[in-house]
Amino acid sequence: MKIVGAVRAVWVIGWILVLPLAAAAWDDLIDEHCVSHGIPKEIVHAIIEVESAGHPFAIGVAIQGVSHSYFLDHEPDAVLLLTEFLTVTNNVGIGLMQISWRSWGDKLGVAPRDLLEPSLNIRLACRRILKPELDGPGALWERLGRYHSLTPALRDAYGRKIIARILKMSGPSSTRGF
Repeated sequence: MKIVGAVRAVWVIGWILVLPLAAAAWDDLIDEHCVSHGIPKEIVHAIIEVESAGHPFAIGVAIQGVSHSYFLDHEPDAVLLLTEFLTVTNNVGIGLMQISWRSWGDKLGVAPRDLLEPSLNIRLACRRILKPELDGPGALWERLGRYHSLTPALRDAYGRKIIARILKMSGPSSTRGF
């Protein structure tokens, strides 16, 4: 948790500085679930950085076409905010990998608040959402993009964003073999 506190402090300074610290905070969990599900860890690092900047208590919500992201410091605060949002909309992203409650809530067998637990969030996102998409048809950017959306324009933009993040983090050879 000390790294998470450092992430928050760096977050105030600037977006770019937070990304390496955010990914580093969850290395062991990412490695565990990537090995378990046969997913290159660079992909999960990139998704976490794009979705939550490494904040385990991140809540994203879209209401009437307007999206907002909240990065809370404490789980009880996140649970309270999540509960309030879910009384208004199910269009909520939860936790490190911003699992969409609208898309996945009834398929995961857990309560929304459970997705704020980092290990469960990464495990379910990898096993139930990301791995099936990566094993599916299409170019890499399409398969990555389906983690976020099935709408072609949104899917394609997201997939390219994730690839760009991987390349920025690891270099051009990092997407070979995905």
